[in-house]
This record gives sequence, structure tokens and C-alpha cells, in this order.
Amino acid sequence: MESIDQQRPGAAELWGKFRAVGGVRHLVDGAAPAVGFLVGYATVNAKAGVLIALLTPAWFVFWAVHLVIMVPLYVANEVVLLGSVALVLGKPALVVMIGVTWLWVRRSLRAA
Repeated sequence: MESIDQQRPGAAELWGKFRAVGGVRHLVDGAAPAVGFLVGYATVNAKAGVLIALLTPAWFVFWAVHLVIMVPLYVANEVVLLGSVALVLGKPALVVMIGVTWLWVRRSLRAA
């Protein structure tokens, strides 16, 4: 395990690692996970970078589910149903997602 006092890599080294794993060609299909990995690696270690890279798509799916469910209701002008769905998919779902993220991060950091 890396020491906290250990010198973190510079931008040139991080860019080299990013290019080595094929990050440049994946900018279109995965920029957020790639950037998350680099930020996590630069601030903590590689395991944190991987964790951040995995959490990013999980939050994207959470957001995409909102869109897939709520946009058709909005377009169909189903105001009452949209309001009911928004109550469930709003803050309660967000609190659950924050809790799941916290548990996932806590478990991953304990395993590291």
C-alpha cells in the first residue's frame, strides 16, 4: 500500500498513464470515468481512482433512469402521474443512492 507521505505523480506522468491505458481514444465514450480515475489516482491511489471511475457510471445510470421514466410523462402532459413519480424518484431515490454510494465507498476502502 502506498504511503500518504509518498510524492504524488505530476501531470506529465498522469497523462502518460492515461495514454498507456488507451484513455485518449475513450474520451468520447468514457471521459468522466477516465477523469475520475486520474483525479482519484492523483489524490489518493490507484484503487481510489478505480472506485471513482466505477461510481461515475453508476450515478449516470441513476440520472438516466430519471430521464427515461420522467421525460415521456412530461411529453405526454401527464402532470399528476409526473408529480407522483417525481415524489418517488426525487429526494427519496437520491437519499438511497447517496447511501448506496457511501456503503460502496466504505466497503471498498476497508478492502484496500
